[in-house]
Amino acid sequence: MKKKINSMKEWFFRILPLILIANFFFIIIYYSITYPAQKTLEEMLITIEPIFLTVNFALIIISLSLSLKDIKKVLKTVKKSTWIILFLILLMGFILRMYFTPHTHRVYFDEDIYLDIGKEILTERKACLCNYGDHKGCYECILMKWPNGHPFTFAIAFLFFGISEVVAHNLSVLLGTLSILLLFLVGYLISKKVEIGLYSALLFAFVPMIVVWSGTVAAEPFFIFYTLLAVFSFLLMIETDKWNTNLLAASSVAFASQFKAESGAVIALIALIMFLFDEKFKMRTKSTRFLISYLILFVLITPYVIHVYHSSKTDPWGSSGKKFGFDYVIKNAAENALFWIKGYDTIEHPFVFTVFAIIGLIYVAIKERKISIFLGLWFLIFFTIYAFFYAGSVRYGTDVRYSLSGYPPFVLLGGFGLYFIHKLLMKKIRKEMLIFALLIFVVMLTFYFYLPSVSTPAEKIVEANQARIYHDRFVEYASKLDKNCYIMSHVPSMYLILDIGSLQTWNGQNENIMKELFEKTDCVIFDDGFWCNIEPYKSSVCKYMFDKYNMTELTSVAVDEGRHSYTLYKVSNPY
Repeated sequence: MKKKINSMKEWFFRILPLILIANFFFIIIYYSITYPAQKTLEEMLITIEPIFLTVNFALIIISLSLSLKDIKKVLKTVKKSTWIILFLILLMGFILRMYFTPHTHRVYFDEDIYLDIGKEILTERKACLCNYGDHKGCYECILMKWPNGHPFTFAIAFLFFGISEVVAHNLSVLLGTLSILLLFLVGYLISKKVEIGLYSALLFAFVPMIVVWSGTVAAEPFFIFYTLLAVFSFLLMIETDKWNTNLLAASSVAFASQFKAESGAVIALIALIMFLFDEKFKMRTKSTRFLISYLILFVLITPYVIHVYHSSKTDPWGSSGKKFGFDYVIKNAAENALFWIKGYDTIEHPFVFTVFAIIGLIYVAIKERKISIFLGLWFLIFFTIYAFFYAGSVRYGTDVRYSLSGYPPFVLLGGFGLYFIHKLLMKKIRKEMLIFALLIFVVMLTFYFYLPSVSTPAEKIVEANQARIYHDRFVEYASKLDKNCYIMSHVPSMYLILDIGSLQTWNGQNENIMKELFEKTDCVIFDDGFWCNIEPYKSSVCKYMFDKYNMTELTSVAVDEGRHSYTLYKVSNPY
């Protein structure tokens, strides 16, 4: 009994530093969200988030560079033939993402907002959405509800390759392709079998919804990449336990946590890894390098926690009622479960892949119970979060994107399933490369039946068709305008990314701003577009523009069989 008490005391003192760090962290957060006025808090977040994200990203790059030798050491037993097969899988995945699926938006108009925030982070050093700006700068910037890890990633790409939507789409393709590589690494590290890594990477390369969304600039494909980087980094840390790998693990988890409001769940996922796979966890709590890494993690996510808490209190997140609740669970869980079995007509998921995953789950449950628990809970963490969310059903608009977070554990289970089939075939065929070729062919053949959907041209995509027509037509027109033009729009971010001046339509009711605008330029354009066909905007700010100003039509496009039209007008100076 005395020995047991001493053991408990020893364990308590080991984790005491962790408890103290966590308490200090929560005190800072409590003070930040309790005492400052709302505007003060928002201005603080707008300013400090880019700084924290810059430090975080720099730590990832530095620690990853320092960890390359450790990564090579962990992978030293991987044969050249494996790397060749993996390269071919990566090449096929890249080609599908770059050339087959259309590069278009699917979440209107959030994707434009992400791009503009990325632009403002780079040019203004502020994590905010610009509501009035031009090529000289932003004059009105507001905090958005989302964390800023995703726009910050665009800011990095814009820094090196210039500010454009093309750069953002190419970045999405690149990270989508690198996610295939990370699936291989994670699959290999948790199983110590290259076959499982290869089959996991193969399945991920050919998941229809993953390929489709890699053609967007939505947050989900980026979140998958950084989640996989975080999981890989922690598995690497467990293998090596060095300063650099501890730092890589902490910084990658901190960064992955800042892509979406719910992405903080990555921390729970990492805790699961430590609990299940880290046999030296008790000893690790004594380690200075672990404690410092743990401290860095908490410091880096402080703005994220404050931001999400603040947004949860001040933003409706598109809901007129409850954002989360048991009322949504039955419907969302049922519809989402059916998606994972066979998909739906316009949001497709291969049933064959589900069969592989079920086989894999049974196999690991028998052979590697810890792995089955880890992958099962990884999947369930995000499945459960979205089941409680009012817009969490895959059939709610374009919210199938929320299902993407479940694909990494799903394809890892599928990798185990294909490995089991591989072993069965080895008993009869006994030619490993032939078996690889056969199973790769089966996966590619399965994907072939979904290729028409994956490669549907942007103009023929049914979802958000009217918004897409409006966006693409007006962006094309605006790209040819003189740089001294200003477009009054409900979505200024569409034009600001082109370096065209733009401001919110409601400024048309502000005589001082309009006088100032006409002093700057004689090229003022009114965007009577998507939002001006919807109440309350149609009969308020948009109607005011027609009542107040004389306007001349520049270009127009009809949608919905002519029932609606979107038009750009040149506004005459009334002053």
